[in-house]
Amino acid sequence: MQAMLDIYREAFFSTQDCVFEYDILSDTFTAGRDQWNSMFGYVPVNYNEIINKLHQIITPNEREAFLHIFALKEILKAAKKGETKIRRSFPVMITDSSYKWLSFTVLPLVEDGQVTMLLGCIKDVKPQERDDQLREYRQTHDELTGLLNRFEGEEAVTRYLSNKEGGKCAFILIDIDNFRTINETLGHGFGDYVLKMVARKLEAFFGDTGILMRFGGDEFVVFLKDYPNRAVLDEKLIALSDAMNQELLHHDNMLSVDLAESFGVACYPDHGTTFRRLFECADYALFQAKKRGDHKYVIFE
Repeated sequence: MQAMLDIYREAFFSTQDCVFEYDILSDTFTAGRDQWNSMFGYVPVNYNEIINKLHQIITPNEREAFLHIFALKEILKAAKKGETKIRRSFPVMITDSSYKWLSFTVLPLVEDGQVTMLLGCIKDVKPQERDDQLREYRQTHDELTGLLNRFEGEEAVTRYLSNKEGGKCAFILIDIDNFRTINETLGHGFGDYVLKMVARKLEAFFGDTGILMRFGGDEFVVFLKDYPNRAVLDEKLIALSDAMNQELLHHDNMLSVDLAESFGVACYPDHGTTFRRLFECADYALFQAKKRGDHKYVIFE
């Protein structure tokens, strides 16, 4: 029996994919060293390290879904329900503006109703499968920035609110004040760069705490899932304004460009309990912010 097990392990760990074996009963974890070093630059020492590090590089809008499927407690729950193969592909950021797809598979082994071992594999998605998933991804995401598109963003906020039990949320509508001038003077290529940079800044600033979408053109929406009180919201909005309003350097002709945004903010449940009502209030607040002309935020009143 041990000889057969050794043969299996040799074959399993000789694959070119990143594989691992986690014996839950003995708390023993083994990973293919060369493959993990080649793909990720490290060798994991336990299952949670894999989850935590993948969570950091998966595109932010997919991170919650990733944890909901592959966090250890979720894997154990799924296995007890009879799921013997758990597989899903996710887009992973390579640079600020590009990503690739990785397929993550976990096989839970159950003996006498108890999960005794996890076998796992991470690999690049095959071209055909990647193309299929990319088409599906483009149906829900803005192709330029990688954020949720308008339709899927509204659906995500509506789903979140349907399960919301108490607490406060903020609907933040963001507009780049001088975007038309940037496009006209520096070209649409630089304008696209600005939109992608704004998206990356929003992801870095909000992480998993917000639902992010490109609403259209140079407008973005951040739905902040929770905040304790108005003082904390003001503090966060001030910090966001400071982070977003900055000077950019156009590398081709070395011109500096002042990038400035105005924010219109509506609060749930004070100003509305639906996406449409919150958008209407935030849009009015944004109009007031742009009318004021100081590149700051206005909260609907």
